[in-house]
Amino acid sequence: MSEDLNLVQIERKLRQLVNDLAHAQRTLAEARDAEVNAKHVYEAKRRRTLLSPDCPRVGRGADSVTTAVQAAWVDLRCEAEEHTYNLATVKREAAADHVWVLKDQAVLVTALAKSVQISMGLAGRAEPQWSG
Repeated sequence: MSEDLNLVQIERKLRQLVNDLAHAQRTLAEARDAEVNAKHVYEAKRRRTLLSPDCPRVGRGADSVTTAVQAAWVDLRCEAEEHTYNLATVKREAAADHVWVLKDQAVLVTALAKSVQISMGLAGRAEPQWSG
């Protein structure tokens, strides 16, 4: 905000931030739901893959593998689901960051409004301007 603002404009910006914050909170809730769903899909695929008759068995015998080999085998078969889950996590984190940015902006605009109100009282002006 580099332009001069009067109290009415500051209040308008604050109302817009409140609306933006409500939208961002809804977006965050949707992102959380998507992340949880992606996690359930990924974990279910891992369980099915581990329990698959094709999954190599861990052991010491000739037909068995190490746990590292089994884990790699399972990971290769769950790559897409893990990728989707990781993307959902990043989207949820970005949505949460956006909510915090809007909250910080609302705090600043509220402080600005209070400062303008105090300036009005001290100067006796009806429409103070703030340049920031």
